[in-house]
Amino acid sequence: RGGGRAFEVINAGVSGYGTFHEAAFLRDEGWSYQPDFLILQVFPNNDLGENLYPFSREVRGGFLRFKSDPGGSPRWERVKEFVRGRSHAYRFLGDRFNLLKIRLGWEPFYAASLGVYLTTPTADTERGWEATARSLDEIARAARERGVGLLVVLAPKNVALDADLQAAFVAFHRVSVRALDWDRPGRRLAELCRAEGVELLTEHAPGSNHSLECFFAQ
Repeated sequence: RGGGRAFEVINAGVSGYGTFHEAAFLRDEGWSYQPDFLILQVFPNNDLGENLYPFSREVRGGFLRFKSDPGGSPRWERVKEFVRGRSHAYRFLGDRFNLLKIRLGWEPFYAASLGVYLTTPTADTERGWEATARSLDEIARAARERGVGLLVVLAPKNVALDADLQAAFVAFHRVSVRALDWDRPGRRLAELCRAEGVELLTEHAPGSNHSLECFFAQ
């Protein structure tokens, strides 16, 4: 409550959703709630890949899982999580194996995510931004048609805010510091928002990556 007024807030966030899925949710259900204001979070490190490959996941055991993941049973997922939470060797070897798959092009979903900080973006990164722009345009146009206020929130990954994490990122991915631009995702999203006439808010608190996803206030 504020100023004697009551506000109803509907949290429509879903872990694993990108802007594409949020636009689809609004189209199929969200707008029926007749919101007065919409807050939309964009997390470029995940959303570019999710927007570029929106049908790369399916619901298994109550969780969104990659279709290409061979360990699809809920029991196997629980076993993996149990071992990962108790074995440093498992995490170390698993992370290195995943990085190898990314470098060999076996995990195209992640190509856009890893390229968001590169001064010379990868082709998948550019395609990911284009897919994001299309979904943002759909949401912005629908909001204007309904007279609904729209605020886009950029949720940066912690590595973009912490020098120690940046050094670890450089070492882990074996890239040159000169090849990276930590502010690039924010500038690119700002360009998209300006083109749509939408306000952009940047979060600066480490650990707040998923504090907002897709909200309605009425």
